[in-house]
Amino acid sequence: EPNKILSPLVESVQSAISNKSFVDLRSLLPDDIASNCDDVREIIHQHIRDLLSAQQSLRDNFFRGSIVIDDDLGLFFSHDMTEQSKKLLVLLAQEFGKQRANEIVKVAGHTSTLSGTLECGELYNTSNLIPLLDVADSIATQYPDLMVKQQQFEEMNGRVITTNRSSSNLKWEAADNGPSVGPL
Repeated sequence: EPNKILSPLVESVQSAISNKSFVDLRSLLPDDIASNCDDVREIIHQHIRDLLSAQQSLRDNFFRGSIVIDDDLGLFFSHDMTEQSKKLLVLLAQEFGKQRANEIVKVAGHTSTLSGTLECGELYNTSNLIPLLDVADSIATQYPDLMVKQQQFEEMNGRVITTNRSSSNLKWEAADNGPSVGPL
């Protein structure tokens, strides 16, 4: 019976939208459906959309949200959560920029404000990039349930989770370059 499967999905999407959060839709599906990526896509993109068509506001919010589907994930992120995450990234970038500016000033031996231009080689210098782990930490701090999903993903894929930072249980290595590194 389709409604037995679809009703909990729609309710979870509705909850994610109203709570400005996310939902793991794949975890709400029976295993035989959840194991097939095409079936998950069809249910989320076609059947949920059809059920939401009677509720215009909810349907619009569903389309404004973000959906991530791959072999391991079936997540819906509300638009408000995505916007909040963008704001977190701006704050993180500002903090990182101030930190890098202080480091550059100290290295150059200057105490005044920075002036000048970015050297061509610095454009590709990874020390000028915000570490992905810092971005994930920032989002995980705001959305602890997403961190739990990440930890479950790590454990399911046989990755050892160690605490190498005070704010996170995440530890990614350069070798973690598979098709998916989890929800964060």
